[in-house]
Amino acid sequence: MTPEIINQLIRAKDERMQAVYTLAEKVATLSTAVLAFTVTFAKSSSGSTGSRLPVTIKLAWLGFFVAVLGSYLVHHSKIEFHRRSINALRNSDTQFVLIEPSWQFHVGRWMLAVGFMSGMILLVIYGWFYA
Repeated sequence: MTPEIINQLIRAKDERMQAVYTLAEKVATLSTAVLAFTVTFAKSSSGSTGSRLPVTIKLAWLGFFVAVLGSYLVHHSKIEFHRRSINALRNSDTQFVLIEPSWQFHVGRWMLAVGFMSGMILLVIYGWFYA
């Protein structure tokens, strides 16, 4: 591979990871806001007490919580990625070092997607049938 192709691959990977980091921030913000809003108004909108809330709203809360945890894992992997990159550059004789993201990045991004989408779907079901 030529140095130009290697640089293009590095830039593409960096852009992809940066897009996931930005998405993680936005999903965490949205999930936290939806959690706070629905927890505050769920009892008054459904006329139920906490133990009698429909299971869909409780599962939606769990989905949003999973999305927030996924966001944490993605951001933690960013810190770990930079630490590993610095150590690899420090211990390497070349200028080119390829570091793959840690397992937290991959697990976190799936938690983001599954948690947020399931939370939104369950919240719509709750609103459609119970609110």
